[in-house]
Amino acid sequence: MITGPAFENISWRTYIIFAVLNAAIIPPVYFFFPETAGRSLEDMDVIFALAHREGVSPVSVSLRRDVPMAGSPEANMILGHDEDLNA
Repeated sequence: MITGPAFENISWRTYIIFAVLNAAIIPPVYFFFPETAGRSLEDMDVIFALAHREGVSPVSVSLRRDVPMAGSPEANMILGHDEDLNA
């Protein structure tokens, strides 16, 4: 919506504005978005629940090695799932 008027008024400098905005987004994404590579949606649910329970950042939880896998008894306890539902 802003691209047309921006090109009319400042022409090629619009690309500079877009480049600066894109570069400004990289640090927040790197530092504040949890790592999801190789994890299922259910694993991410465990990570967010564990972070909420401990009162820490999901990013720090996602980098730890001791996070239980989804479907395990430990993960079900963290998520508050009833063991009888899976039987």
